[in-house]
Amino acid sequence: MSVHQHIKSEIQRLEKGSLLFPVDYAGAAGYDALRQAFSRLAREGFIIRLSKGVYLYPRIDKDLGILYPSTEKILQAIANRDKIRIFASGAKALHQLGLTSQVPVNAVYLTDGPAREIRIGKHTIILKKTSPRKLMTSGSISGLVVHAMLGMGKDQLTEDMIVKLRSILAEESPDNINHDLKLVPVWISRLLLQNHVEND
Repeated sequence: MSVHQHIKSEIQRLEKGSLLFPVDYAGAAGYDALRQAFSRLAREGFIIRLSKGVYLYPRIDKDLGILYPSTEKILQAIANRDKIRIFASGAKALHQLGLTSQVPVNAVYLTDGPAREIRIGKHTIILKKTSPRKLMTSGSISGLVVHAMLGMGKDQLTEDMIVKLRSILAEESPDNINHDLKLVPVWISRLLLQNHVEND
C-alpha cells in the first residue's frame, strides 16, 4: 500500500470535521513523502488545507456546504500540538469583550509561536508573533483587555473604547490587574490607569 493510500485509509477512520496534522503520521513515512501525500489528498478534495501543516477532513452538509470547526477549536488544536499560546487580539478581542457586535473577517490573534494565516472558508485567521512576555497575563479579563489594545495599537483606540475598556477592567481582580499591567508597554498602563491616577 502506498503512503498516499495508507494516510487516506487512516483518515477515513476519523470523524468527519477532524483536524489533521501531517506530523501526527510521522511513523508512516518520511517528511517529504507525508507532505506529498497530504498535498495530493488536498488536490483531490478529500481533505482541505487550512494552513501549513494544518488540514481538515471536511464534514459536508447538503444545504450549508462545508461545516468548518469553530475558530477556537482550530486554534486550541494548534496550540496543543505546537505547545504555544494563542490569544485574541485587536478587533477580535474587542468582539469577545462585547464592545462590538461586528465579527472581523480577518481575526487577529497573538502567539508566541510562528506567524501564519489560516483560511476558514471566506474568513482568515491571522496569527501574529509577539514576545512570550506579553502572553503571560494572569487574568482572563485583563488579559483580553491588554491584547485588544496591543492589537489595535495606540492610534486606533478611540476615547470611547478606552473608557469602556477601563469599565470592563474593573471586573478583574486587583492582583491580576497589577500583575498583567507590569507586562505591557507603558502607554497601555497609562491609558488604563489614567482615571485612577487623576482621582488620587
